[in-house]
Amino acid sequence: MGANKRGRGRPKYEATDKDRDLVKGMVMIGVPQDHIAKALGISPTTLTKHFRQEIDGGMSVRIAEVANNLFNIATGDGAQAVTAAIFIMKTQAGWKETSKHEHTGADGTPLTPALNVTIASAPVVEGNEADLERPVTH
Repeated sequence: MGANKRGRGRPKYEATDKDRDLVKGMVMIGVPQDHIAKALGISPTTLTKHFRQEIDGGMSVRIAEVANNLFNIATGDGAQAVTAAIFIMKTQAGWKETSKHEHTGADGTPLTPALNVTIASAPVVEGNEADLERPVTH
């Protein structure tokens, strides 16, 4: 009885070359690992256990292809070349956008705060004070 412990549970998973190609391809197009595991009928833990090389390699290939495409756009003549080039320079070459705000008055003198208050009131026409107390009827 103790010699064969494999009587219960799922059978041991054996990865095939077809499965390896499928996993690598799905990783390369960005399919989440839990979806890949479901497609193969295995758990995410089993996926990472048996396909670590395909997961890591597929992700590296995907990143390299996207980076290569972005570089080609940035060094091309298309409408998006400037935007792509700026993005690459900001993320890879340390470029950054800066803004300089100077708060000074004329000729660099300090600002002088000023407060202007206007109080507006309706004019009262002499002799019509009684009209202000009379109710309006329509």
